[in-house]
Amino acid sequence: MKKTILGFAMLSLFACKKDEIPTSDPEKTFGTGVYIINEGVWGSGESTLSHLNESNNELTATAFLDKNGYTLGGDVFQSMTITGNKVFMVINNGSVIEVADATTLASITQITGIASPRYMVTNGGFGYVSDWASDNVFLIDLTSYSLLDSIKVGSDPENMLIDNDKLYVANSAGGFGSEEDSTISVIDLTSNTIVNSITVGDGPQSLQMDANGDLWVLCTGFYNATAGKLVKVDLSDNSTMVLDFPGIDFQPVKMTINSAGDKLYYLYGGYGGGSVYEMSISSSALPATPVISRELYGLGVHPTNDMIYGGVAPSFSEDGFMMRYDLNGVVIDSFKVGIGPNGFNFID
Repeated sequence: MKKTILGFAMLSLFACKKDEIPTSDPEKTFGTGVYIINEGVWGSGESTLSHLNESNNELTATAFLDKNGYTLGGDVFQSMTITGNKVFMVINNGSVIEVADATTLASITQITGIASPRYMVTNGGFGYVSDWASDNVFLIDLTSYSLLDSIKVGSDPENMLIDNDKLYVANSAGGFGSEEDSTISVIDLTSNTIVNSITVGDGPQSLQMDANGDLWVLCTGFYNATAGKLVKVDLSDNSTMVLDFPGIDFQPVKMTINSAGDKLYYLYGGYGGGSVYEMSISSSALPATPVISRELYGLGVHPTNDMIYGGVAPSFSEDGFMMRYDLNGVVIDSFKVGIGPNGFNFID
């Protein structure tokens, strides 16, 4: 009888120990797919980062928050750059760049000291960040995350592009309390000094390099004063071809390019957004009709399949949507994301 009782006791002890062994779910990773930048509302601190796993269409609406337990450091999540195994999330109104692991989104550090950061590009071990407040491009060490230098450019520097050891900076100011500008600053990355300035159109905002090595610049125009322009720059002599948008009612924005580098896409028909227009780089005229007739706030083109990604912002008091379209502009699917989806970063 004693042996029987002892046997049951031992079984009970082992059973309890087995049950008490803690289990944990495998760490969620974001190695492939697309990140969605949700701008949030000015002054609200509601900027979020979403992620879509394209292999199974699993959408994680608040990916950074879920991993780290806190929201991004401020609001107006303007842009994001992926380099190596790190992501750099540029929070414009928060005056901070949040650095995280590119696969797990675990926070690494925050870069501060830039008052109104907008966009970031990288070259080797260095990052370059445009800043509206100071009209500078800041140089960052990507190992120590320290600010190394600043380079004075034009008014309200916005998007940037690197080609052949040159950094091209779109000086976007359109008169909103800033000095108006119509130039692209050219910085030599071997010396980090300005070596040229290219006059394009009023309020240059987006830059893309095409398959022929020509630089395309989308200029918004000055608000309610001048029309937008699409400008092609031959970098061999800085000569330009200029295509004018009709009137001053709307501003063209957020130009991107397909994987082959032979088709441009941009939004037009609203303020800060519009319908999607597609244009061949060999065309000598702007397209007359859109490929997607819907008001979008964000725009991206997938780098491998050229699928069109659009961000829909019904208002800035509710969550928006990410829409996916085929090459003919037909809707494939949609996903609910955060407030003000304004851009996309694709991960191979």
